[in-house]
Amino acid sequence: MKKKIFVLLVSMSILVGILSGCTEEEKKPTNNAPVASFTASEPENMTVQFTDTSTDADDDTLTWSWDFGDDETSTEQNPSHTYMANGIYTVTLTVNDGTDSDDFFEDITIGTPPTAGITAPEGNITVNTSVQFMDTSTKGDSNITSWFWDFGDDETSTDQNPTHNYTAVETYTVTLTVSDDDGLTDTISIDVIVTEEATL
Repeated sequence: MKKKIFVLLVSMSILVGILSGCTEEEKKPTNNAPVASFTASEPENMTVQFTDTSTDADDDTLTWSWDFGDDETSTEQNPSHTYMANGIYTVTLTVNDGTDSDDFFEDITIGTPPTAGITAPEGNITVNTSVQFMDTSTKGDSNITSWFWDFGDDETSTDQNPTHNYTAVETYTVTLTVSDDDGLTDTISIDVIVTEEATL
């Protein structure tokens, strides 16, 4: 009899321990992951000041890991960085609260990009007539090296000053994208109206 009581007491002790453990686990608070974000100043002499604006709902202490997109990194909260060449760099900030982490990305443009420009015939364009488009873009820090025209009718060109023949009456959006030696780009769009041929 005593043996049965002893076994019963041991079993109850184990059960209480298991239930107590479950209760303790249930009481553990859920961690809220941080939310990474930052702002960047306008480049000055190729130097950019980065400001961490990340948040953490639990007010946990954060660590920061920056990747400036040019093989350079930092673990400061608010670093400044000087780039060695013009271009577009994807900057990544990773914040960690000891349990979870989050990433934030932003493209930073170093250098002055080109400014795209188009000259097209004034007024309406007659269908089935050759149309001359002129590139009037201006360069930034580097020379313009490529042109991409989209005439709005599934036809394109990489000529600087292309001609194009529209075969249907419609209003088309013509888009020119120019790129320079540094990989910087700019885009401009205009509408052209194509009408029927004049009848005598």
